[in-house]
Amino acid sequence: MARVASSELTLIDVTDGTNPVVAFLTNENHSFSQTESGTVNNVAGFVTQLIVYEGQTQANYDTNNSLANGEFRITAANYVETATNWGTPVINHTNGSVTIPSIGAITEKQVTLEITFSYKNSLGNITTGLKKSCTLSVLQQGAGGLVIDLAPNTQIFTADANGVLDSGQSDIIISVSTQGSVGNFSYSTSLNGAAFVSKTSTATTVGNISGYDNDDSGAKLTGALPSSNLARLFISSSNLGNSNNTLTVKLTGANGGADFITIYKAVKGDTGAHALIVVIESNNGTVFKNSAGSAKVLTCRVYDANTGSEITSGVTYTWSRSSSSNLYVNNTTARLVQSSAGVLLTAGNYPTITVGPEDVATTERFSCTVSVA
Repeated sequence: MARVASSELTLIDVTDGTNPVVAFLTNENHSFSQTESGTVNNVAGFVTQLIVYEGQTQANYDTNNSLANGEFRITAANYVETATNWGTPVINHTNGSVTIPSIGAITEKQVTLEITFSYKNSLGNITTGLKKSCTLSVLQQGAGGLVIDLAPNTQIFTADANGVLDSGQSDIIISVSTQGSVGNFSYSTSLNGAAFVSKTSTATTVGNISGYDNDDSGAKLTGALPSSNLARLFISSSNLGNSNNTLTVKLTGANGGADFITIYKAVKGDTGAHALIVVIESNNGTVFKNSAGSAKVLTCRVYDANTGSEITSGVTYTWSRSSSSNLYVNNTTARLVQSSAGVLLTAGNYPTITVGPEDVATTERFSCTVSVA
């Protein structure tokens, strides 16, 4: 049988095998506030922590640089592009978190912070050079200083080897905070990197939001989703469903500001073939500015979780994008992404694609599912 796994950009995502691995950052999209005089506020309030699961077991952080079985360690934290006066990232090797000590008179209002880590699985095999990215933005106070920030208590639901979600799991609770007059809220969700679908009321079914809290102290409420006075959102395991690997929840303000959180499925391994680790890398960061910038070559890399070695032969790749699910390119050699008509990249030898600024209106997620014989 073929082994099958999938990933979004910079996301490790597996669907079957002995030792599936899922990794995420607790804060993947953070906005700082800047006063009219140029001072950036609350820099000390930013922290993002790397969380790694092997199957349903959360991996430990390697605090002494020895990397035992079932441990991971951050090896680097750097900005992808030029980041003038953005402070040098600091790695906390006590808990696997990264902070920014200061932000000065910045030139770039948005940068990508790339965190590189190594992981040693339960069998003793090490995979190095794994990456996760977080987007950092600075918003000027005033008309443009509108911020929505979502903070989940966890981003994992667990499932058995067949992808069936474990029963009795508690809801994931997403805390909501805002800055400035963001206006009425609108809600949308996306399954497995597909296009976002608007949501107006709660439901426990797949692709929905199961509840909310409007004062951060009361019980879970259901019904029409509120346009204001929102403190928390509740996501049930049934909202992810047995057939899906990711559920992304997006909250947008009518006047401005938006944030999203992705929830993942952690699958318990079976006794079959070892899992695949799938990573999508960019040669030039993940941020375009003002609909301009150099094209980015996205490369889908596949690793064997048993040996840690990269798999380059016998792999078929199927690409998709969040705005339309299908992904078209000009031809199978250059593989330049097209808006619609062109060659559909499905089940072939397509480890790379090239994305230009014209392919990203505001936010676009590119996904790749691989199959290895």
